[in-house]
Amino acid sequence: MRTEAKAVVIGTMLASLTAGCASITTGKEQRLTFDTDPAGADCTVTQAGIDIGRFQTPRMLSVRRANGPLVVACRKAGYHQTRAMISSTMSDGAWGNLVAGGVIGIMIDQSSGAAFRYYDPPKLPMTAAADAPPPSGEIAKGVTLLPESETPAAQPSPVAAAAAGGSPDKAIVRPAATRAAGSFPAAGIWECGIRTSNRTYKLQFVVGSSGSIVVTSYGNAAASVLGSDPLTFTALNPNGDRLTNFVWNGDDTMAVTGPSMSRPGSTFHDTGACTKV
Repeated sequence: MRTEAKAVVIGTMLASLTAGCASITTGKEQRLTFDTDPAGADCTVTQAGIDIGRFQTPRMLSVRRANGPLVVACRKAGYHQTRAMISSTMSDGAWGNLVAGGVIGIMIDQSSGAAFRYYDPPKLPMTAAADAPPPSGEIAKGVTLLPESETPAAQPSPVAAAAAGGSPDKAIVRPAATRAAGSFPAAGIWECGIRTSNRTYKLQFVVGSSGSIVVTSYGNAAASVLGSDPLTFTALNPNGDRLTNFVWNGDDTMAVTGPSMSRPGSTFHDTGACTKV
């Protein structure tokens, strides 16, 4: 085969592989509709510990596809805070690309985030302040209701600020919660050697200067703080969408508990020492 003919064949093959990418069939962003019952709640959506949207419900928001959950927190006067974790899963386009584009195609999609999609969030329930807060748990496929955070009440959203005569472009600043010395890990990257009954695995998490926690070993899952002294938080393990609990002790050790995958109906309890890297 002549060189020119070979170039045409190779070019055609590469074009067909590229055309099969999920980044073309589904795009790198996804539009999600956020709503509450009742509507009119001030909500914040975070991805990998970073605020990516602040609004009043209902609202449609474009989010970047990624292998990591979204966390939405909503407040409304007279109601408990509602927080939910929205998981991501492999998109249909990515599975098609595995066939059409092979390993190269799926690697491109994973690096861009296009290989994943978020589950569609349902209308999030708001519970009256006079009633007990709702229990944590899955309220829809891939959507888990989380406990209320310990942070102070959210300030009005930019939409509400504009309605009250304020500037919608002014950033909302939330003061960090005061924590006892030694009860919270210092800001930075932490690595833990967590021991099971027969092996040791590495757990990595990042603590932000504002007190946010992202479990990077869990696909950059944004952690939800449940309590302090000892610090207790949860994060969604992408391996089976398991909500895992973490307890940080003052001696720089970590206990990890959650539902077992190998033994349905049972839980695991692993521990280990952590160091700041």
